[in-house]
Amino acid sequence: MPRYYDGQLRWDLPVAGGTLTAQGFFSDDQIQIGEVGDFSQFFVRGSLRYQRRRGATTWSVTPWGGRNAIGIKAQADEVGTAPVRAARDPYGLRADVARDAAWGDVAGGLDVQGARVTGETPDVAPLIEGDGLGVTRTYRWYADVGLWTEARWRIADGKLTVKPAARVDYLGIADRWTFDPRLVVSHELAPWFTLRESLGVAHQPPGPLYLFADEIDPRYAVQAAVHTSIGAHVRWPGEVRTSVTWFDARFGGPGAPAATSDDDRASDERSAGTEGWYAIVASNLLGEELSPTTTQRGHSAGVEASLQKRTDRWMLWLAYTWSHAERHAGAVRLDGWVPYVLDQTHNLGATVSVALGGWQLGARARYVTGLPYTPVVGSRVGVDGEITPVLGATGGARLPAFVSLDLRVDRRWRHGWGTVSLFVDVQNATNRANPEGVGIDADGTRHYQRGLPVLPTFGVTYAPPGS
Repeated sequence: MPRYYDGQLRWDLPVAGGTLTAQGFFSDDQIQIGEVGDFSQFFVRGSLRYQRRRGATTWSVTPWGGRNAIGIKAQADEVGTAPVRAARDPYGLRADVARDAAWGDVAGGLDVQGARVTGETPDVAPLIEGDGLGVTRTYRWYADVGLWTEARWRIADGKLTVKPAARVDYLGIADRWTFDPRLVVSHELAPWFTLRESLGVAHQPPGPLYLFADEIDPRYAVQAAVHTSIGAHVRWPGEVRTSVTWFDARFGGPGAPAATSDDDRASDERSAGTEGWYAIVASNLLGEELSPTTTQRGHSAGVEASLQKRTDRWMLWLAYTWSHAERHAGAVRLDGWVPYVLDQTHNLGATVSVALGGWQLGARARYVTGLPYTPVVGSRVGVDGEITPVLGATGGARLPAFVSLDLRVDRRWRHGWGTVSLFVDVQNATNRANPEGVGIDADGTRHYQRGLPVLPTFGVTYAPPGS
């Protein structure tokens, strides 16, 4: 069962001809998985931003800081409960300036960020000596520096807009410089029809736990991706808008060590669905923080389509995405390109809301293709009598589709001292047993693992007068 809290606070104050904005937010959540163990995550951020506009120039400076903490408390056969924790104390400064011109605008800025990283791992040496399970705690520091610039050139009264951009980063963990150019072009072919194309290169630095992995060179863990998209946007009468966008992303990094036997593959594929959704959580949500791993080649492509209708009281939004995401399994294995563990071919959603006085009522329906997993096609008995599974094609089977109906009610009260809003958000209101993982025993027996049941969330918002 999950447990989740979050909160936000923002304060704007006019200062010296500009605006000083102080804000903070936090999130604290935990997932308890029966006898398997607990996953927990916590983060808090605080920032102080000063922004001022003078003539055609706008500039701002934002220092910020916070804390991240992630932990896993899993059951270990020989030592009992074995906690693994990692923490980061991040900090940063962002400064940017923008200037308007008759032909468009130009902007640039500086980004500095870094963190102190704390790693805690179990130490079995005290246990061997009869003193119980110990903890080894280590600390590392890193810092990144980035410079960026962009310009927007409006041609023919904005019917053609060209927006080039570039970014240079020094990645402290990897001790490496990267260069990311980007270009966005927009064509207004008619007042109601616009085309937009984009092409860009992006780099992703290695996770902070590479600081503790002496056997892996973090310089070769930097991922490079090329993103491409082409979209058409249409404005119809009656405040109806539609859009269709094709996208393609390709990234690469050093290949992970490949498995060569069914036993090794069985271990590799657990994170691909055969051990349930919590393994996906661990590998995708926590992997960057807790387990340095090398990356592989990847590719994703698809088409997004949407329709929106808005009035003073009503909002209707229909969205559909067809996509295909895959990863390369490595040079030694024969699988080649295989479905990514979070690949979802069809994603269909419908959202509607209506305002009734101080009330806002909303509903969302979703249909999503089930995640891929590696099926068991048989079993074999070893010389010691142990039964081990024989796996089929990697990602060769899929979970049943995910279907959910979510409901939301908002109520707002306006007073002279401010506005208070309360909301109730109910996910999976029909309590549908959506399979989000699958367990497969050694003999090939399959049993689905259910996702979240009905999940209500309650919240409150306060806004001072005039905000």
